Amino acid sequence: MYKNADYGGDSLIYQGDFDCSGPTDQPDYWVELIQPGWNDEIGSYRAYRNCWLSLFEHRGWAGGSIAYAGNRTDLGILDDKASSIRWS
Repeated sequence: MYKNADYGGDSLIYQGDFDCSGPTDQPDYWVELIQPGWNDEIGSYRAYRNCWLSLFEHRGWAGGSIAYAGNRTDLGILDDKASSIRWS
C-alpha cells in the first residue's frame, strides 16, 4: 500500500503465509479495518504472490469498492477512502 498515487509516499506491507489461490469469490486474506494511520489514506497499491486486491470504502467490506486487480497506480473514486481490503 502507498499513501499517494503512482506508488508514492509512505508505504505499508501486508504479508501472508501462502500465495493466493486465484478465485475472487473466495478471498484468501482480508483486513476489516486498515492499520492505524492508514484508514482513508491509501492512494495506490501493488500485489504479489498471485494475489489480486479489492478495496472497500467502509469496514466490513461495505460501501463503494473497486474491482479486483493486481496493481493500481490510482484508486479513482476510492482514493484516500479505503477502510477494508480483500486479497484473492
